[in-house]
Amino acid sequence: MGLDSVWHWLVLLVIALLVFGTKKVRHLGSDLGAAIRDFKKGLASDEETNRNNGEPLRTSEPGPSTAQQQDSRKT
Repeated sequence: MGLDSVWHWLVLLVIALLVFGTKKVRHLGSDLGAAIRDFKKGLASDEETNRNNGEPLRTSEPGPSTAQQQDSRKT
C-alpha cells in the first residue's frame, strides 16, 4: 500500500484542502511555479555569464585556506 493509489492522493488532497483552504492551495501552485521559473532563469543566466566571460566552470576542489594564504605572504 504505497502512495501510487489514486485513493491515497485523493485523501491527501482533501486533507490539504481542509487544513489550508482552497485559496491558499491555489496560491501555492502559482508560487511554486514562479519559484521554479526564477530558478531556471538564474541557472541560465549563470551559464550565459560563464560562457561569455570565458571563465571555467567552478570545480568542487577547495582553494587554499585563508591561513595558508597568510602564511605564504609572510615568507
